[in-house]
Amino acid sequence: MLSNTIILSFSFFLILSFSSLIIATFNNLTLPHQHPFPESIVQQVNRRINESISRRQIFDTTVINYQCLTGNPIDDCWRCDPNWVNNRQQLADCAIGFGHGAVGGKGGRYYLVSDPSDFDTVNPTPGTLRHAVIQEEPGNPIEDGGRCDPNWVNNRQQLADCAIGFGHGAVGGKGGRYYLVSDPSDFDTVNPTPGTLRHAVIQEEPLWITFAGDMIIRLKHELMINNYKTIDGRGANVHVTGGGCITLQYVTNVIIHNIHVYNCVPSGNSNIRQSTTQVGWRGMSDGDGISIYSSRNIWIDHCAFSHCTDGLIDAIMGSTAITISNSYFTHHDKVMLLGHDDRYVPDVGMQVTIAFNHFGEGLVQRMPRCRRGYIHVVNNDFTEWQMYAIGGSANPTINSQGNRFTAPTDPNAKEVILIYNRRV
Repeated sequence: MLSNTIILSFSFFLILSFSSLIIATFNNLTLPHQHPFPESIVQQVNRRINESISRRQIFDTTVINYQCLTGNPIDDCWRCDPNWVNNRQQLADCAIGFGHGAVGGKGGRYYLVSDPSDFDTVNPTPGTLRHAVIQEEPGNPIEDGGRCDPNWVNNRQQLADCAIGFGHGAVGGKGGRYYLVSDPSDFDTVNPTPGTLRHAVIQEEPLWITFAGDMIIRLKHELMINNYKTIDGRGANVHVTGGGCITLQYVTNVIIHNIHVYNCVPSGNSNIRQSTTQVGWRGMSDGDGISIYSSRNIWIDHCAFSHCTDGLIDAIMGSTAITISNSYFTHHDKVMLLGHDDRYVPDVGMQVTIAFNHFGEGLVQRMPRCRRGYIHVVNNDFTEWQMYAIGGSANPTINSQGNRFTAPTDPNAKEVILIYNRRV
């Protein structure tokens, strides 16, 4: 009798405590995915449990095989299916409570773990559990698009429909003809040789630019890209390096996909062709990997950047509608600058999405550095920095969501976000 009294009192205390919590939560919605009516979820769980127990009690008095029914609605959901081994993803429908909306990998492919080892935490062995859990499908909508198409090589332009974020409207050279780059040289910046990348990007018409094979393109000076171009490096190992490197100035609708950009150095004081009808004198460039100047509808995806003189990617002077995604940044000081100057008011309209990138070894700062504008930094992996990861000044809006920050071991370099003139 004493034990029963204790149990009843304890249960009553829990109910009172939960009720207080429910009321407090209902009146104080502080999280973006908080349920507005938590008590309804509690009642739903109670109903599911009572239904399961009732079924068990009913089957206890019948000849029906009830051995799989446990009184636990989660177990009843999938264990009672004799064919569960061929219908594993049914499990995603069995959760109860506040986590009932979790779908896990439902709808995705199956991954069979065949290797119990865990030797390398940076480059896990295929077949291991670690290799399985770091994959980006199906949680990366870009990857779920064109890259999931086994016939992508015959449907390359489907890629233009896969961008997300502020740069989702970038069509690149979609609808245009294909241009095959077969010559990695860059001898003449005024009259480029047909078959070179420089000859391709200055054309007036929309072009989808591909590559005949692996190549290292050593630029003589800045590569000036014209409107409506896609540089698609899939199927080849394409490296761009040297003078410049890539400049988007007063252009729109450019997609740059699957290339390596590195060791870019200042160059210029030379005539450079910017289109089939225009040649202009260019002063010395900064040595950015990609420089975006007064341009819009730009998508940079699945590229690798390192070892440039100034920035790996800089977007300035009112550039907007930009997405930078699925790219790998390493070995650099000032990684990414978004916004020309604190006093340059047009950059208030800058909108940039930074998604699914890996900011890796040897980086120091600016991942990105934001001036004015609205910058959405989502689902990126920051594994190293020596000063800070994300910085801002001149009242930018920096929306950081779902990012992973692995702070450096240096106790003086653990600052994730730096707001200039104020530290947070």
